[in-house]
Amino acid sequence: MKPGDYVCFPAGQREGHCLINETDAPAKYLVIGEHNPNEVAVYTDSNKIMVRAFKEIYDKGATKDYWDGEAIDD
Repeated sequence: MKPGDYVCFPAGQREGHCLINETDAPAKYLVIGEHNPNEVAVYTDSNKIMVRAFKEIYDKGATKDYWDGEAIDD
C-alpha cells in the first residue's frame, strides 16, 4: 500500500485480517467501524474470543464439554 490507498474488510467475514508494516518507516492508519456492543470477535492467531457485551476475552483452548461440572441424575 502507499499513501492514499485504502482497504475494506466487509463485516461478517470469517477470515482474520491485519495490517503489517514491513518497512522501517512509521505507518499510520485509521480504522472505522460501528463498535457494536454485541460484537463477538474471534482472534484466530491467538485462539481467543472476545465478547464485547461481557467485556471479557476467552481462551478457546480452555473450552469444556457442555456437561463438564454438572451433576447429572440418572
